[in-house]
Amino acid sequence: MASVSIAFSEDLNSGRQRIGRVHEVIGEVTITGTYVSTKVPITAADFGLGSIESLQPDIVYGEGVTGTGTYLGAYYDETNDYIELVDNDGAEVAADYDCDGFIFPITVRGR
Repeated sequence: MASVSIAFSEDLNSGRQRIGRVHEVIGEVTITGTYVSTKVPITAADFGLGSIESLQPDIVYGEGVTGTGTYLGAYYDETNDYIELVDNDGAEVAADYDCDGFIFPITVRGR
């Protein structure tokens, strides 16, 4: 079965801030692989945190083979710890969608 993974790169200018007891991490996520029914799994450790309190992905812009010039929406499911990708109509992308090279800005708050 194909799978999808992420690589997080922290924004060097404003990437990590402390707000009270909460850390805010800002950066970009690059997706590698093919989208599957398990969505895009994430963990707090992906962002250098012990737990996620909130996660706000932004518009996903595709620069990969399938995604050249394509915009997708990204939504965080906090119950299941994954990001779901949706097309312009709000429908989840197909289970075999090539996500290689898709990049999206993200803000994560946690401890």
